[in-house]
Amino acid sequence: ADIGRLESLIVEGVNAIGGQATKGTTFRFDCSEEGVTVSVNGAEQGMAALNGLGSAFVDVFMDGNTVSPTLVDSCVSTWSTDENKSVAVSLVELAKFVGESSQAYSEESTEDKPDKVAMRRELESQLKPIQEYATSVIFDPKIEDGLYLVGAGVRKKSVVKVYAVALYSSASVLTAASSPAALRTAARSFDAST
Repeated sequence: ADIGRLESLIVEGVNAIGGQATKGTTFRFDCSEEGVTVSVNGAEQGMAALNGLGSAFVDVFMDGNTVSPTLVDSCVSTWSTDENKSVAVSLVELAKFVGESSQAYSEESTEDKPDKVAMRRELESQLKPIQEYATSVIFDPKIEDGLYLVGAGVRKKSVVKVYAVALYSSASVLTAASSPAALRTAARSFDAST
């Protein structure tokens, strides 16, 4: 029933844009422990709520039978360099500081927070978009909600390009992108930092 709900949300979103997903249509699937939230061209359609559905959806793209091996390869190759590992670790540390409550700042110098925000913005300005090679779709390095581009790939059936796909996550997942197995584990953990 909840898989049917997921399908219905996708169909409702496509119907809202004229009944057909054409080139350039954007589908966003936000995965969590509670389920998968569907958006089509930026309009949220709702959530298919089922414990484990979010992890199962991540597995479609991250497990050993991935529908997009190029996505997994891109994620690992992008974030396994020493330079990008350092950026990821710094982003995690800054997210902890910047995301703390204002009460925590009263114990420390309140002047430090703007410095940390500026440091995070400086690190984020160094992130680069990724162009998926087969489709030429360009994915931004960061989207709202503090989500960072982990990698991009393409889904193919036979020789036909079906769609470009990207994985966005918190900075903590970036630090785990050293191998496909570590990436999959981090991407499907859905703890407070992912």
